[in-house]
Amino acid sequence: MLDDNGKNLTARLTKTKDDKKLIEEAFLSVYSRLPSKAESKTVKQFIKEAGPRKNAAKQLVWALLSSAEFFTNH
Repeated sequence: MLDDNGKNLTARLTKTKDDKKLIEEAFLSVYSRLPSKAESKTVKQFIKEAGPRKNAAKQLVWALLSSAEFFTNH
């Protein structure tokens, strides 16, 4: 899932040029819900500061998968 080759989540997110769409797809894919306004704002800032988009996508997916919300709800 974190390898950006092929059609997996990280690869799809890396190809997404629009930050809002990237954030929404990540949350929908991992949590099955849209992000809150606060979450969107935080993640958008993270994407800007994370360096290459590929790295930002990988780190975002890893953070969502290792969150308490994912462990308790999925």
